[in-house]
Amino acid sequence: MAAWPRRYPPHGQQAVKRIGFFLLLICLSAAVSAHSIGRSSSDWWSEGRITQGRWAISEGEAQKLVFYKVGDRAATFGDAALLFVPEVLAAQRAGNACALTADGFSRQPNGDIVFDLRTDCAADTIDLAGLFMLAPGHVHLARVSRAGDRFETLITRAQTRVPVSQGPGLTDTGSPFRQYLGLGTFHILEGWDHLAFLMALLLAVRAIRPLIWCITGFTLGHSATLVLGATGTLLPIASVVEPLIAFTIGFTVIDHAVARAGEPRRLFAVALVGAVLLMVADLMLARVLPLMVWAGLLVLCLAMWGRHLAPRAARAGTDGRLPILTTGFGFIHGFGFVGVLADVGLPTEGRVLALLGFNIGVEVGQILFVAAALGLLAALKNWVGRLRRHTEPALASALLSLSVFWLTDRLFFG
Repeated sequence: MAAWPRRYPPHGQQAVKRIGFFLLLICLSAAVSAHSIGRSSSDWWSEGRITQGRWAISEGEAQKLVFYKVGDRAATFGDAALLFVPEVLAAQRAGNACALTADGFSRQPNGDIVFDLRTDCAADTIDLAGLFMLAPGHVHLARVSRAGDRFETLITRAQTRVPVSQGPGLTDTGSPFRQYLGLGTFHILEGWDHLAFLMALLLAVRAIRPLIWCITGFTLGHSATLVLGATGTLLPIASVVEPLIAFTIGFTVIDHAVARAGEPRRLFAVALVGAVLLMVADLMLARVLPLMVWAGLLVLCLAMWGRHLAPRAARAGTDGRLPILTTGFGFIHGFGFVGVLADVGLPTEGRVLALLGFNIGVEVGQILFVAAALGLLAALKNWVGRLRRHTEPALASALLSLSVFWLTDRLFFG
């Protein structure tokens, strides 16, 4: 490796290395999607020998999938969309294919595109295997009505067929509780921003007992908002919630860094100036977060980061305020979980069981991740002790890079 130029003093060399590493991680974080899951829903019914359906999918997801599948074979999105549907959805009767066509589509006020579907045979199944080949993480809620009977089922890549002319007993898709339990577990394990916050928490809290209190507070917080949001008591605004989720990650990392910094006042000033610049840029350009929200965030930064400036608290790891803070952050992350249920939808029958299953699934995924991380640290205890001075700054830089990227992306490009 080439030597550093002599004009850089040793401390300057370290500063340049850290800044370069930080900028590299910001560039790499652009490839990480915080929510890679795709969601859609459909309604199916039969009239004589005709089976009809309506498929609702978010416009952003539809455009991504349509142009990836159809490419240059259509001049406009409308033409491409009508070509796209029969290539990813297939109707079948007694194992034989039926021609499924899209009569048209419409854009809904909520941002969804709804396709009107039709097949001239009394189809007994609709197969979404083509859709899951394009988007393996997709989740689909299908609602079927026939002869006065109605049922709902979640469709994933593990079970791609919707039974249209028979009841759910012929295709065992499981109870709403079991289906949404799996959905909750899957969502937390593929939700990179939620996992990044948990990792930041593991970085900031070393002792097991404070960690248990922090995770308990986080669980209570997001469980409360999940119930309130799913029942319609509180309706989150996604454009506000998503930047706040990214903020919780960066806040936790900076709080940890200020607590352990050799010169906490300098780091405190830099972090606070960065937060103020983000606020000014948002208020002048994007106006995503209201002024009162930014004011509350700045007060929180002053109060929590500022406590480390006192001599006794200069290197404190955590105190009784952190579990309370993580409870509040749990409220914010809970609204992110509400967004998943809003997109997928809850079944009409078994709604409470589905909500309970989703919440427990989130907890299961959270426990699995934390247990795996702690188990890895325990297995590498000797190595971790030796490499901590190198691994901790690298991990903190990675988490802060992701937080900065997600926050700016959601404020100015979301």
